[in-house]
Amino acid sequence: MDAKQFIGPRQEQLLALLGSGNAAELDPVRIMKGLFVFTKEAPELWVPAEHRYEFVAYDYGPCSFEVYRDLDRLEAAGYVVSSETPWRSWKTYRLSDKGREFLRGVSLGAEAREYLRRIHDFVTSLSFDRLLRVIYQKYPDFAVNSVFNR
Repeated sequence: MDAKQFIGPRQEQLLALLGSGNAAELDPVRIMKGLFVFTKEAPELWVPAEHRYEFVAYDYGPCSFEVYRDLDRLEAAGYVVSSETPWRSWKTYRLSDKGREFLRGVSLGAEAREYLRRIHDFVTSLSFDRLLRVIYQKYPDFAVNSVFNR
């Protein structure tokens, strides 16, 4: 699959989030919440609104089903690698060497990439429970459908 067919600004943000920070792998909740924070808080000057993921209130707060689709497509194209998580129903994700190489040439600006790195560090510094509580407190409209006990 040719990456240029489907890698645009949104997918670049996803790759940049995966490729930054200290943690080698991210679970879907941290990926989702990290991209949500970026979508809500990064200045429009860095990335126009139409180049960001769209989120809805879902089971664990803000969710963009496009992110799941993009993870699958990026994995199929060799840019992302997933790993099964023992005793869990979800995978973790990391950039492949091909993904790291591709990330060097993306058009996402330095400020946006640095902000995604800081977001990566933020989402990985909190427990699952704490991360959801922080997101729900700041964005209560995205917690309305949550199955997580607030």
